[in-house]
Amino acid sequence: ALRIGIPDAMDNSFTEFFVEAPAAQLASADMNPSILLIRDTINPSITLRVSGQQIDPFTTQLSTDADPIPPSPTTRRSQRLSATELKVITSNLQLAASLREGYLSFRQSKNVVLQNPDIPGHWRFVAQFWQDYHKKECNLVTGDGSIPHKFVSSQAICDALNLGSSAIRQAIDGHSLIQRYAVADSLYFALEVAEELGTRREPPLGRDKLFKFLRRWDDEHGRTP
Repeated sequence: ALRIGIPDAMDNSFTEFFVEAPAAQLASADMNPSILLIRDTINPSITLRVSGQQIDPFTTQLSTDADPIPPSPTTRRSQRLSATELKVITSNLQLAASLREGYLSFRQSKNVVLQNPDIPGHWRFVAQFWQDYHKKECNLVTGDGSIPHKFVSSQAICDALNLGSSAIRQAIDGHSLIQRYAVADSLYFALEVAEELGTRREPPLGRDKLFKFLRRWDDEHGRTP
């Protein structure tokens, strides 16, 4: 399957994917979101990133006869956190993470080469934390209204979990692939994937090798979710 996305507005190292489908079905695939806002300039353009084949990121020029769509209020208000604000948000996120179920296991798994059955829980913790906090209003994190009209950045989450951006992205994508292919009631359940997730080896494979297995399976057997 191919995945197409755009660079994260607050952290160019992250990609927000909005469509995923086999190449032959891209034209009719559902997109989420269904509309992408492009800044009104003389030559409007958008950078697309493609994952799933050996294709480099590219830029394509879009033309339109429609009236330009003004930036949303959220886009206008979005600003980078100052160093002090980032420190405050990171501290609050660290506390929030420490209170979540699975935190102790997550912390103990850092810098450890894990067995396959121990990896899904680690990825799930990271992916759910990201989903719950990324781009949420900072005031929902601080609870005191001290950082208005700003949003939790990817850097704040990386710092709070003490993980690099590549590890965060691996966890998010790995968790998504497990949900698709290794959950018993999933439409695309694959016994081979489930068995691999339950296999222990000496020495253990670790996250990177398991992730490569999942991506290879998805590339070879990818189906539209």
